[in-house]
Amino acid sequence: MLTTSDWILFSFLLFASLLGMAVSSILFFLNRAESLAPRLLAAYLSSFSLFLTHFSLTFTDFFLHAPHLWRSTAFLSFACPAITYIYVRSVVSQSYSLKGRDWLFFTPGLLYCITLAPFYFKTADEKRRYIEMLLQDRRLISLEPESMLPPGWGVVARLAVGLTFVLMQLHMLISWKRRHRESIQNLEVERWLWQFTLFHLAYYLLVLINQLSQFAAGPDLSVILSLVYMMNMLFVCSYLFLKPSILYGFTGWPDQSPPLASAISGTEASPIVAEKRIFFSAEQGRVLRERLSDHLVNRKPYLKQAYRLKDLSEELDVPTYQLSAFINQE
Repeated sequence: MLTTSDWILFSFLLFASLLGMAVSSILFFLNRAESLAPRLLAAYLSSFSLFLTHFSLTFTDFFLHAPHLWRSTAFLSFACPAITYIYVRSVVSQSYSLKGRDWLFFTPGLLYCITLAPFYFKTADEKRRYIEMLLQDRRLISLEPESMLPPGWGVVARLAVGLTFVLMQLHMLISWKRRHRESIQNLEVERWLWQFTLFHLAYYLLVLINQLSQFAAGPDLSVILSLVYMMNMLFVCSYLFLKPSILYGFTGWPDQSPPLASAISGTEASPIVAEKRIFFSAEQGRVLRERLSDHLVNRKPYLKQAYRLKDLSEELDVPTYQLSAFINQE
């Protein structure tokens, strides 16, 4: 029998997850310029929303009716910190494509799912009996005894991955700040990245405290964790509603100076060099600025009715997301 407090907590968590899904859909489908950072933020929100939905349903008897969905979001709990790191990196480095080895960041999640394989292959009745046992003592849920790892070590692995990515984000932000001490051009976006990162650091520290409490047979902090999950989602969504300009990322030109892309300079570039080029340098910006200026002055495409960024992209033979990144940096 579910208590009133369980239903209230479930309702608030479900509301936060649905809000996150709505915001992520807006970021993904209305991102006409196909910019990388907003899509990464959308991926984070959708992943965290699904994880939050799964967590909220543990306060109900839903999984007794759909036992095969238990632990279905295990991979996402490992993927979220990786996505947040790549998102922050894409904003700081002003990159418009992923690095070739970014997929390695998601291998811990895949490995953890393998440890759950014996549970995944159980029958519905076997899973149902197991879930009933866990729901009777919520303390067991965080210990994740259905994994092949020792009880509690799944959360330890998740904490290690999460804290590692958060510390990498902090190091990246500190390094950027040291190089741009006098810069006031990107203060609003910088403030957002710091708050976004520190909020996640506080979250992982609270999870660590909860896990230590579980090992020491201390009080169950699942309700507090639930509120932190919800606050995290509401924080990100409300920040985006109040300050949508942060989606444009940093302006100005990064310090790196990769070779010019063939689409910008008009010269051929080897596939290997092009694959590594994920941002604009100041020199690339100068070349594209000259091409763009010449195009606008001589052809006056802006006089066409309903002229769009996509049209300009096709005329210059520069991908839309690169052109959008150039405009942001200008």
